[in-house]
Amino acid sequence: MWMAIEMDKIGYFKTLSLQTKQELIYRMERKTFEKGSLICKKGEKVDQMILIQDGIVEIAVQYDRRCGDQMFVIEKLGRGAIINHRSFMIRDEADTDFVCSTTVSAFVLKNDIIKSYNHR
Repeated sequence: MWMAIEMDKIGYFKTLSLQTKQELIYRMERKTFEKGSLICKKGEKVDQMILIQDGIVEIAVQYDRRCGDQMFVIEKLGRGAIINHRSFMIRDEADTDFVCSTTVSAFVLKNDIIKSYNHR
């Protein structure tokens, strides 16, 4: 139920029928990301949209090129946050890195699922 509510926050999904939303939710893959893992890397093509069920994901950018891999955290995302929905729908590249600051449980919608709806 909460997944349908969260999906309604995305403009692209608001006009979909309840049946279509339920089909998309059913086809989402449940996935666990370990603490410290990179969910999405800046500059890479986005091929999945992620709905956080539990855990914390940080949106981070490189702080200073001279400092190597030191990152500046812009925001922390938790339960109900949706990662990459705009870039996912328009097949764009990620603008920032998304790093798990805890173990994260999430539902993942892959691009090939959306493509199958475009051919109906």
